[in-house]
Amino acid sequence: MSVTIIGPTSTSSEVFNVTFRATITGTYSIVVAVAGSGGSISGSIPLSVIFRPSSTDPASCLVSGSGVSGGVASSSTSFTITARDVFTNLVPGSSDVFSAVLTYNGGTTNLAFSAVGSTSADFTSTYTVPVQAGSVKSYTIAISVMLAGSAVNTPVKTVTCYITPDSNLYIFWETSSTSIIAGTATLFYIQDVETGTWPNEASGAAPDSSILRKDSY
Repeated sequence: MSVTIIGPTSTSSEVFNVTFRATITGTYSIVVAVAGSGGSISGSIPLSVIFRPSSTDPASCLVSGSGVSGGVASSSTSFTITARDVFTNLVPGSSDVFSAVLTYNGGTTNLAFSAVGSTSADFTSTYTVPVQAGSVKSYTIAISVMLAGSAVNTPVKTVTCYITPDSNLYIFWETSSTSIIAGTATLFYIQDVETGTWPNEASGAAPDSSILRKDSY
């Protein structure tokens, strides 16, 4: 907890001024005592003070969710902006207007955000992952988020997207034997091809360059 107390300083009228500064939101209880008296000053002590968050700071906001980490073509995904002040306190019920732009293949799309609740600091945007033409397996899109003309946290999020795999993926073993000794590592292939002839497991055909990955177990 970050708290700064300056004073007390005496004025000509015997009034003592004390400056109290807190950077973490919440309720603070202030007790004033005279040094060596062994107790607090009588009267309106202790005093409770509530510190609220300051205005939203774009650089301190948090951008998170699957929509800024990865996606599958044509699928729906989302990401969330959490409004925070310069001390990273949450700013619930913020009236801030965030904007986001998705850039892909030379074109741009403006993304909308859902209304924030009175007790939440989160703004959520849902979008459909654009489809990449051609036979590429993966591609990237970019999402930039702004608040009042200032970049929110990381200026541009680069998102890696993947095409939807074919429904008839082909899986076959490196060995033609169906009897494998326990504890022995063996290799099988997972292949996705849009055109051409599927490899023939029985003939021991080797996979071609269209293989997505190879896993050893």
